[in-house]
Amino acid sequence: MKTKSLLTAAISLALISSVNSAEAGAIATSGIQVSNFEIYVGQNTSGSILDRSQLGNLTYVSSASTSATLNGVTVTSGTVVETDASVGIDLLSSIGVSNPGHTDNVFNSHQYSSAFGNPLVGASFAFGDQNETGSPITGITGASTPANLYNQSTASIHGSGVGGATSNNGLVADWQFVAGFSDYLTFSYDVTAYLESFVTIDSVAPTSAQSGGSIQFLLTDLNDPFATNLLTGATSFTWTTGRNAPLGNGLPSVAGLATGVGVPLLNVAQTATTSAALIAGRTYNLTANIFTSANVQSVPEPSVLALMGLGLLGMASMRKRSA
Repeated sequence: MKTKSLLTAAISLALISSVNSAEAGAIATSGIQVSNFEIYVGQNTSGSILDRSQLGNLTYVSSASTSATLNGVTVTSGTVVETDASVGIDLLSSIGVSNPGHTDNVFNSHQYSSAFGNPLVGASFAFGDQNETGSPITGITGASTPANLYNQSTASIHGSGVGGATSNNGLVADWQFVAGFSDYLTFSYDVTAYLESFVTIDSVAPTSAQSGGSIQFLLTDLNDPFATNLLTGATSFTWTTGRNAPLGNGLPSVAGLATGVGVPLLNVAQTATTSAALIAGRTYNLTANIFTSANVQSVPEPSVLALMGLGLLGMASMRKRSA
């Protein structure tokens, strides 16, 4: 009876300690926006926008997918394929209750930064959001110019339970055409990106958070056996962030177009890249690829682990007495 009383008192103290301490948690977010994407004929943006009539045998394939996983349960859009350049793709996969709340097609990865107190108490969720609209060239019936491509993946775990949250997004747009002219092409677009990984100050191993994101533009001549990218300059972006407890506790890992320290802002990079000269009559392939990911894992905080240990000790003691 004495052992049982001591155990009860110890568990009570541990419970009080666990209530008064902050709970372990982790959050990861990755958002990329490519907006105002237009393709111009010539070596700068002072020329005319490329028109459908200047391209022969034009084919278009776009594919996208989103997924979100929370504690082993996954929701996914599957892979959606579109062959009509005038039809965009709009996908959302979400599980758990987002906090801060997320609205479909509102791309605000910076709002999930630790600078705003994230992960919030009880906020365990994951979502992947993707939207593709418009066309980078004119003359596509039913499509407006410019094109806009958006991807965001956010995942959060907060609490004393062992769990994980993951979000993955992928978008690939592929154009194939025969050039009806001999000239250069200039790609003009704005890029916005914010990525962050964060684990709370009291987290223990193996609590972790990782986010990643990438953009790639590739223009190739199908007659080229080496598939050399005809675009030069800023055609590829890759960002990664990561934090692992306990060394990274309370220290945000930030990447993207973020500047300075403190409250994150969405910064925009205006980009223009020019191709090598295209040759009339040759077949070319243009691919645009955007990917975002976020993954977090959390384990019980130390006070909860101690409480579990007390419970195991109590069970062992009672077994000895009954024996």
